[in-house]
Amino acid sequence: MLEMDRLSEADRELFSAVKQGAATLPPEKLAEHAVPEIPALWLEAIEEGWDRHVLRQNRQ
Repeated sequence: MLEMDRLSEADRELFSAVKQGAATLPPEKLAEHAVPEIPALWLEAIEEGWDRHVLRQNRQ
């Protein structure tokens, strides 16, 4: 996620000038539903499970 408050005023204005389509949710709405990143150990377990139960199963 981009931290807008760390940008210069000129760069923030450039972002604000970008036209967003009707289907684009505003950053505030997205931030309301943000999910924190999962711990690295969980990611490793998910990848191992995916490999074991999905990838290898599809190779047979």
